[in-house]
Amino acid sequence: MTRCRVCGGPDVAPGTTELVNTVDGTAFAATLPASVCQACGDTKVEAPTVKAFELQVAAELARMGRPTPAAFRFMRTALGFRGPQFAQLLGVDRGTLSRWENGVLRVDRGAFVVLGGLVIEQLAGRDDTMCRLRALHSPVSAPRVTVHVHSAQI
Repeated sequence: MTRCRVCGGPDVAPGTTELVNTVDGTAFAATLPASVCQACGDTKVEAPTVKAFELQVAAELARMGRPTPAAFRFMRTALGFRGPQFAQLLGVDRGTLSRWENGVLRVDRGAFVVLGGLVIEQLAGRDDTMCRLRALHSPVSAPRVTVHVHSAQI
């Protein structure tokens, strides 16, 4: 039996709660599964569920196509990147990334597109763009590469 983390009551049951996250004046809302204390009403949403919600919000920000500092920062953090780590992945100075996210410089459109692609691919369970970005840091040279063509589309 699970006890409430607030009141210690024994009657915690599955339920739902609405979570809202506002970025750049747009409110993103979702009804999420939660544990709800029947005595005091406290709700608890599991961390992986919150992370999934944040990733969905980040994907919507990418689709909206507004490369604002707040949207860029939210998308980066939803992917779990620290600033210096993401700057290195993009091949830009960490100060440049900081200036984008703080509105000192206009967010680079190409970087915004790459970041949005990373978000959308992660939701789809893919990592194509991430693999290509990492390959730029450790290029592989091979004397010969065989490719397989399944069908020609013209």
